[in-house]
Amino acid sequence: MVQLLNEIDTYTIILLLMLAAMLTLLIFSMLPRKAEQQEKPSIKTLIRCVDGHEVERDFSKGDYVGKKVECPQCGKEATIIAIYSKQALQPRKP
Repeated sequence: MVQLLNEIDTYTIILLLMLAAMLTLLIFSMLPRKAEQQEKPSIKTLIRCVDGHEVERDFSKGDYVGKKVECPQCGKEATIIAIYSKQALQPRKP
């Protein structure tokens, strides 16, 4: 009878250790990984000057397509022709 209790205790301990290991792996697999997190895309504004050249700059509050602004390069009149998001491409690790 004593030997039977020792065997049950051994199997119970092994079972509990395996359960604890599986729960630990499950918790760590659910945590977000920094390498897999995507960067926040940057919002860009495309400006076309009256001279014909185009300049890309960061979006600023109040920008809209068709808005008349000053050209950042030459200071002449320019128009916002596009607003878009731009995200850096990062290779994924297998």
